[in-house]
Amino acid sequence: AADGSNEQFARDMFIFSFLGNGMNITDILRLKYSDIKSGQIVFHRQKNKRKNKQVIITVPITETLKSIIDRHANESKKSYIFKVLNNTYDEKEIYKKVKQATKLINDYLKKIAANLNYDDEIINSISTYFARHSFATIIKNSGQSIEFIKESLGHTSSATTERYLSSFDADHRNNVSQELDDKIKL
Repeated sequence: AADGSNEQFARDMFIFSFLGNGMNITDILRLKYSDIKSGQIVFHRQKNKRKNKQVIITVPITETLKSIIDRHANESKKSYIFKVLNNTYDEKEIYKKVKQATKLINDYLKKIAANLNYDDEIINSISTYFARHSFATIIKNSGQSIEFIKESLGHTSSATTERYLSSFDADHRNNVSQELDDKIKL
């Protein structure tokens, strides 16, 4: 993807989400420079703010995250980190801009998947949420505790995390069963 292109932005937001503990796009785009403390991003999930459940999530800024920030940064360090939002927007405008950016990112993720020759099922279903699911699945499969995964994802209870992870297990079982079924020639 060319520097500064929408495709690169979509790719970078996907990677930022994945490396950022599965941070969703709403939270990524709402990050401010004031959320960076001692080489880490420290924030509250937007979803939990609406429920008055303040869960603090801490994400170390890796070299890759730093390069993504540098590539798409607002010039003003007194603003949002990424150029999608600025301090002049009210909440209604922020909501609209985030929704537009999420649609743009998802559209470009589909184009990227098509260019990589993924099958139509993946192309049609890929979205920014894949990064969150991939992060959770990989850290689960690496043996991390439910408590660590819960904190990383910003869930308010372990039961939520367990339900979230069990949906992956069901998807995995279904995929494995389908693959076996596809191999049987009757």
